[in-house]
Amino acid sequence: MRVGVVVASELARTRSTLLVRLMAAGPLLPRALEDLAALPEDAHERAVAGQILLQLRHALEKKPTRTREEQEFVVTMLDYWGQARVEGQLVQARAAVRRVLAARKLKPSPADEAKIEACADLATLDRWLEQALTAETVAEALKGRAAAKAPARRRVTGASAQRVGQAPAAGGRERDGRRATGATGQRAGAARPSRSR
Repeated sequence: MRVGVVVASELARTRSTLLVRLMAAGPLLPRALEDLAALPEDAHERAVAGQILLQLRHALEKKPTRTREEQEFVVTMLDYWGQARVEGQLVQARAAVRRVLAARKLKPSPADEAKIEACADLATLDRWLEQALTAETVAEALKGRAAAKAPARRRVTGASAQRVGQAPAAGGRERDGRRATGATGQRAGAARPSRSR
């Protein structure tokens, strides 16, 4: 029998190493979760890892006290499942628009297909679905601006921000206890000066 040792932190960031990197957890977990989320819905890694991660999260949530790493795992998993849920809703909404167009014998062009696929706004997809019910053309069904897919961005919270040297999200606290500022440069929660007329 031959025994080997795998150093997870030295593994290449590839699909073939994904499950090992997930099991290793620690600092490798956030990137491994990003890689898992980027896989197609029917990827076998999703089926294998999803149930294990969900069971681990539930077990950690039941613990009366958790280590900082365990708490970060729970929060990371909540973010991951939330993003997966939203993406699932978008996939279903895009499919509904396509089904109605097909049922009405309206054939989208490649540009129309790209527009539907790029839309990452549920309200826009709902509007298109309603318009598709009565539209005479695909252009009429898809009228109005579409919100394009934005690259996935992980929200950085105070504790994880300090660890990686980033500013925390608005409303969080900086290392020295001051409130973080928002996009306007004002402190979160600070009242804006009123204008006199």
